[in-house]
Amino acid sequence: LKQSASIIFLIFMIGGAIAIYDRTRAIDSGINALIVKTKGNYQALIITVAFIFGMLSSLGLAANAVIAFIPIGIALSRSMKLDAITGVAVVYLGYYAGNAVGVLDPTILGTAQTLA
Repeated sequence: LKQSASIIFLIFMIGGAIAIYDRTRAIDSGINALIVKTKGNYQALIITVAFIFGMLSSLGLAANAVIAFIPIGIALSRSMKLDAITGVAVVYLGYYAGNAVGVLDPTILGTAQTLA
C-alpha cells in the first residue's frame, strides 16, 4: 500500500479537481461550448476527445489517473443524449489505444525493448 500511495494521491487530487469543476458547472458549460462549435457533430467530438486521451496516454502524462476523468466522459455523453457507458468507453478506449502505441511512455518503451 505504501508503494501505491503516490498513485492513490494523484487519483484523489485529480478526482477532487474534477469534482470542483463539476459542482461549479464549468465542465457542462465547456462541453456545451464544444457542442455549439462542432455544430452538433457528435462523431467528430467523440473522436477528438478519444484522441486527446490517447495522446495523454501515449506520451505517458496521465499514468493511472484515467479513472478520475470518467466524470468528464459521462458528462459529455449525457449532454449529447447518449448513454453514460458511451462516455466511459470514449475515455477508456481512447486512453488504452494511446497506451498501446506508447510513443514516449518509458514503461511501455522499456517493456518493448525487453521483449525485442
